[in-house]
Amino acid sequence: MEEKIGRIMMRFCWIPLVFGMIGYYVVGELPFFEALYASCALYFVNPASDVENVWVMLSKLSALLVAAGVVLSFLTSVYRMIDRWFMHFFNDSTAVYTDNDMGEKLQEKLKHGFYGRIESGKAERAAYHIIFLDDDTKTLQYYEERRESFGKSVICLLVRNMDPFLLNAVNRNGVRIINIYEVMARKFWRKFHLYEIREKKEYSISIIGYENIGRAIFRYGYLNNIFALDQKITYHIWGCNESDAVFLRSLKTMNNDSIVVHEKKWQDDLDEISKSDRVIITQEEYSMLITQEVMYRNGLASIFYFNEEGRKWGGFYVSDNLQYFGDLDEYLTEDDIKEERLYRLGKLFNYDYNLRYGNKPEDSFDEKEISKEWNELPGFKRASSMARGDHYWIEKRIREDGTFTEEEFWEIEHIRWSRYHYINHWTYAPERDNANRKHNLLVPFEDLPLSEKEKDGVYGSVTRKYIDELIDEENGGL
Repeated sequence: MEEKIGRIMMRFCWIPLVFGMIGYYVVGELPFFEALYASCALYFVNPASDVENVWVMLSKLSALLVAAGVVLSFLTSVYRMIDRWFMHFFNDSTAVYTDNDMGEKLQEKLKHGFYGRIESGKAERAAYHIIFLDDDTKTLQYYEERRESFGKSVICLLVRNMDPFLLNAVNRNGVRIINIYEVMARKFWRKFHLYEIREKKEYSISIIGYENIGRAIFRYGYLNNIFALDQKITYHIWGCNESDAVFLRSLKTMNNDSIVVHEKKWQDDLDEISKSDRVIITQEEYSMLITQEVMYRNGLASIFYFNEEGRKWGGFYVSDNLQYFGDLDEYLTEDDIKEERLYRLGKLFNYDYNLRYGNKPEDSFDEKEISKEWNELPGFKRASSMARGDHYWIEKRIREDGTFTEEEFWEIEHIRWSRYHYINHWTYAPERDNANRKHNLLVPFEDLPLSEKEKDGVYGSVTRKYIDELIDEENGGL
């Protein structure tokens, strides 16, 4: 607010001086320097001359407005300083270091958040620190340069382009690295899930644009849209670069699903796009044009368009099948970032895995042990446990519907586990080799020994209880 007032003042502060010089010097015929002094005195609401005319009156009024603006700006700055000072004393105080609109919007959502001084060489005094700069490398560099000054505070690094789990910092205690588009994609498939296609079996999805957003949307659709053993989901993708296209064409699905990478530009393939059951438009600048073209050809298609500002222009159309996604308010919440909701399910599944391999009793449960084991986990394994948690709500829902045998549940989980490795560039080899991303269990489910099949279930009874409770809370009656 004070910045806006400051800009207005800079734009109009010369007006009282001009009016004053006209009134005192031109019309009132005072000597130049005396007129200049009298005009400047009006800024302090202290007339230094008895000359009165319309120009002097306009100068007085405009000078009063400028003076009021200065006072208001000063009081606002003082208020901000006091408010900022008090913020430091809350247990959830959060300093946000940002240089972009999304970061500012996030700061405004935080209950006890305040702006961190980017130019400062030291960290602010706060329980949490969120660093979100336009350039991912600057975000990481900013953290590294001030790493010691953050002390034992929780550090949240928000990135757009980098895979968080490939970075060294993700393995440090108290550091959370979050790719904002991956969070958005995970929540997209939870909110706009395809659970009902279990009845339809065949389903086609078109994704237009394969940069940060499109890549994340496909990745988490590929990982989570596994509902039945005989399903057939076809992913059609437009806008890949050559490297991505080669990788996607070689990507295995472990079931009847398929991935089709189109060489044509979307503009030349609208008839093909319009055949899909769901069209996901990740290129914001073309979203309205593509939406209209699809609606001309297929009025029944479900269309999802990306809009980072949350503009719901789809409501202006006659179709009820238009939905927007991408609004920061929906996919970056205070709980997600600060309370580790994004990590909680992953932690529980990792703990369950360790109970099984440690031959511990099923009813074991220890929060300290959960955190300890998670902190010792490398980034790839953390992401694997989180991916398991993302999909588990589907397994739980199917169980409640009572349509699968236990072994069918295991097979679905093996497909999901295999896909997680495939999307992260793992391949099969007779001998496991983590360094070169080779795994001996990337085989069809029927080729696994029974001991390996059983590991695809949940081992701990108490852990399952907490997992189910968290799933129910997150789904909110989904």
